[in-house]
Amino acid sequence: MNLTAFIVDDNQASIDNLKSHLSVLYPDIEITGEARDCSNAIQQIAKLSPDLLFLDVEFGNNKICFDILNQVKYDKYKIIFVSAHNSFAVQAIKYSPIDYLLKPIDPNELKFAVEKAKSLMMANPVRDQVQENLKSVKKSVAAQRIFLKTQDSIIAVCKDDIVHIAADGSYSDIYLNNKKKITVSKNIKEFDELLSEYSFYRPHQSHLINMHYFDFFKKSNGGSIYMKDGSEIPVSTRKKQEFLEFLK
Repeated sequence: MNLTAFIVDDNQASIDNLKSHLSVLYPDIEITGEARDCSNAIQQIAKLSPDLLFLDVEFGNNKICFDILNQVKYDKYKIIFVSAHNSFAVQAIKYSPIDYLLKPIDPNELKFAVEKAKSLMMANPVRDQVQENLKSVKKSVAAQRIFLKTQDSIIAVCKDDIVHIAADGSYSDIYLNNKKKITVSKNIKEFDELLSEYSFYRPHQSHLINMHYFDFFKKSNGGSIYMKDGSEIPVSTRKKQEFLEFLK
């Protein structure tokens, strides 16, 4: 099983020592990168996405490797801590490491840690794929629906079922394609920010429409939009030309 690894340590000699051990024990492990400071480590880990992370615990300038892990998706990687002392071992448990090795590195302990990482990666590919599939489904569902909080309930509504939204002070009336109206205590600006990337357009300060239900536009009397449910939506004077350009 070919693995990739990334080493983070503020001491170049320690990096070279670890690389030397790995080259002897595991010549098939590719060291894709190394870093001696937090910011560089964060950027490279996100970019390279290695299988294994070898992390020194404490850096200069009072920096600790946990700062790195808190800014990357650390559960994606198999982590092996490498430290000159064990004072951070309890804190390290939070990140579910494979092992916590003390310097100077014992080759046998290093081999045990790497073999454990390899065993876990060989055992979990199906489970990991299932988890990724579930995440994709959740994201897909989240992208399709919004949750509307009324006074006595929370209603899941598909974005595509919303015909238009009308402001009513600090409240908003959501009109659905089944002729149902839902009133929520959220202003229309929040819905505009939430839905603008999903074919919704705000032709008036008090109205937000789903362009999937647009029927036709009348230029008379300042301009009005007619939706497929028969509703008439005004277009503000300052938005009229913009809307005409939008239709083009």
